[in-house]
Amino acid sequence: MKGFVPDDGVISIEAANYSSAKPGKSASWKVLPGHGRTVSGVTPFPVTSEPVVPGTADSPVMEYQINTTSAGPLKVAAYLSPSLNFQNNKSLVYAVSIDDEQPQLVNINPAKAARNWDTNVAENINIQTTLHQVKTAGSHTLKIWMVDPGIVLQRLVISPENYKEETYLGPPESALKR
Repeated sequence: MKGFVPDDGVISIEAANYSSAKPGKSASWKVLPGHGRTVSGVTPFPVTSEPVVPGTADSPVMEYQINTTSAGPLKVAAYLSPSLNFQNNKSLVYAVSIDDEQPQLVNINPAKAARNWDTNVAENINIQTTLHQVKTAGSHTLKIWMVDPGIVLQRLVISPENYKEETYLGPPESALKR
């Protein structure tokens, strides 16, 4: 077993503790020490790079090795810094996938969520969730794909579908087996 292991069914990972960070053609991942609620943030760099299609060689991807104790639905909560698309006033998008599934696009600022902006800024976090199906228990690769620059990922929490976060900082980082 290699990678992060669950504690009571939940895996928590600081964004900078990826297993690998692969650059794309025009951007790569950069760690921002001290950024955010806990240890650091990770963002595509340069911030002026063009949007890319996730799942292609153009898209930078961070990979996290995780272990699950059962098959079935998994919720991935991405803790992101509040941000606006300063390049073209459109929404900011990133993508998430587990193993070889099609990346799911996530818009961190959907039009109907303008009211959420105040809360996101006040709490210094924008939590976005996706739901994934894993076919087997065991080792899996969680992937975070760049689509738009300007996204800053602080933390990931992988949990059962019905898990409810109860703390401001999220659960402590899970154990890492090497």
